[in-house]
Amino acid sequence: MIAVAAMQKSPARADATQGLLFYLASYAATVIGAFGVVAIIERRLALSGGGDDLSSWAGLSERHPGLAAAMSLFMISLAGVPPTAGFMAKLTVFRSAVAAGLTPLAVFGVLTSVAGLYYYLRVVVYVYMYPSSKGEPIQGGRLLSAGLAIAAAP
Repeated sequence: MIAVAAMQKSPARADATQGLLFYLASYAATVIGAFGVVAIIERRLALSGGGDDLSSWAGLSERHPGLAAAMSLFMISLAGVPPTAGFMAKLTVFRSAVAAGLTPLAVFGVLTSVAGLYYYLRVVVYVYMYPSSKGEPIQGGRLLSAGLAIAAAP
């Protein structure tokens, strides 16, 4: 009750809280989806090294275009590329920081997001740009596809 009264007194605080909750929800959905793709690939391919070597992702678009598209969407959202939920979430958080007078913190957040682009987009490059070292397609079930679609929807 006290927290609600405090938020009503400060619209900037309410915006920041809403931005934070939106960021957490979109980040949670995206991370769950990305780890879902990793789990599917690891179980179906039994990758040596557990799939932690980036070269094992090479040519995923040839073997399973659906998983490749889902993983790319998740990585692009985590990177904060427009018009994904990750971009909108980061935008609301950074906008709230600027409104609260924390512009240096917002600038630092933007710079770290730009630096993170390299790591997230590197997975997408391996998925689409490098040839497949393994020729077998990945067989996925309908339940797995439905779960990934639900995670990708937000």
